[in-house]
Amino acid sequence: MASLNHVCMWSEHGWIQVTAEEAAIMHPGGTVSAHSGLFMCDLCGQYVTLTDGCERIRYFKHSANEANKNCPERTFGPLYTPTYDANNHGLPIKLIVTKNDFRLELGLLYVLDSILKKQSTQFVTIKGSEGGQFVFSFERLNPDSITYLPIGSEPSQKYEVFATNELSGYWPRKVSGIDRAGSVFDCLTGKLLPVDADVQVNRKYYILTARSYTCLRQYSSIKINKICGTRAGASIWNVYEVEATALDQSAAMFFLSLHCRLTDVPLQIQPIWPIHIEAPYAIRHNSGYMIINLTGSRTTVSKAFPRAHIQAVDCPSGGQVIKIDCNNRQQLISAGSANVLQYTYLWKENLFNITSEILIDVRDDTDAELSSGVQIYPPAAGVIKIKTHFDGSVIIRKKGRITEKFQIASEKRLTIDNILLGTEIEVLQGLDTVWQVSYCKVKNTSAGADVLLYKKLCDFHGTTISVPHSFGSIISKFANYPQTRKWIYAVVNAGIAPEAAIRYLRNYVTNLPNQQKGMT
Repeated sequence: MASLNHVCMWSEHGWIQVTAEEAAIMHPGGTVSAHSGLFMCDLCGQYVTLTDGCERIRYFKHSANEANKNCPERTFGPLYTPTYDANNHGLPIKLIVTKNDFRLELGLLYVLDSILKKQSTQFVTIKGSEGGQFVFSFERLNPDSITYLPIGSEPSQKYEVFATNELSGYWPRKVSGIDRAGSVFDCLTGKLLPVDADVQVNRKYYILTARSYTCLRQYSSIKINKICGTRAGASIWNVYEVEATALDQSAAMFFLSLHCRLTDVPLQIQPIWPIHIEAPYAIRHNSGYMIINLTGSRTTVSKAFPRAHIQAVDCPSGGQVIKIDCNNRQQLISAGSANVLQYTYLWKENLFNITSEILIDVRDDTDAELSSGVQIYPPAAGVIKIKTHFDGSVIIRKKGRITEKFQIASEKRLTIDNILLGTEIEVLQGLDTVWQVSYCKVKNTSAGADVLLYKKLCDFHGTTISVPHSFGSIISKFANYPQTRKWIYAVVNAGIAPEAAIRYLRNYVTNLPNQQKGMT
């Protein structure tokens, strides 16, 4: 009998693949029973046996007493390779939790208004398998972002989306819904996790289940807190907040029972190049290709729909870098193994009409707008309020050391207080710095601000852009900044510079007269 080829074991960093030969070295004598819980089938999540090797070489096998005999490798044989349909993705489902109840929303990916207007039917209908029908006019949809539509408080195992056939490429007809035994949602985003999704330590998740609290087994390293429970149809549905407090096998087994994998390196799709605009489930660009970094501790494959050529290079530290040819205006890129775990659309469209200005609003406690760059006076009342168009993060440094880091959600204002001299605040979207200020006590412009500005420009890395010789005219603005002039000469001669540094310097020039006036 051939050995099972998709077996994993627990390590300090999560589940890792293991061969029968490697397992035999670790356990040199006798049979290792499935009851030991040491080796698990990566496809069906059941423990397997390592044979003793008395009659033939040692190998992994399923037990005859398994409750679930639908493992793909048991059905199709040891040569079975996990795969998935690139177009077999769902639509995002959100769980909105209040103190006493909850409700669900289903997200429709945005479709260009010009396409929607051509449809013979100007509405979309969503039906749940447990009942409930929801009809929405196209006028209800957001023109350039995902639209979350209410689908009631009675969970369904499946949802169907009815629209014209032309829109099936954007909105799948059938969407997997809520498992009565328990579906997992991310607390931060409220989004339903797909089957076999990655989960992390010290991150909170919701479990929506028709089971009671006493039916959820107690595991060490797992916190469980009941949030609410309500009757929906013939069942009582409960919402629990759960969190793994350690990366250990006990916590991993708890999430495995909910069809999730505990890991310290979750799967993510991160676009690298070319210049693009990233939104939930959509990357807008204007190029013939896209380079993407796939992070994750598990071996995954990436696919495109419609089909496109993909070049993949494995990274020594894990994950892959892929280059995908973008031959279609709308290209779905997904990553997974036996299931789609992450996906996004690549939208090829003209970006020339989109402003290059970073959409960020920063104000003090009096609601006065604040400028970036070097400032010698802290903001009014030591408070700043930040609002961005896209999700990002804010890093606070004091005396050069990072003291705090915040996540900032799009269109939601973040307030930071206790800002004193010696504080530096940096706002990032992805890996790009979109706004930065340093509140520094300097004695004069020539010595103080110049050194700080030069140091800041040298610290920028990442995506580079061409720097024409005409850019050198900016030097006239820095008559008393010898170090900064040196940096400008260097990048003009080289012909390239970090894009974030050029953007920062241009913003700095805008406020330069005020800064000089305040520091003379």
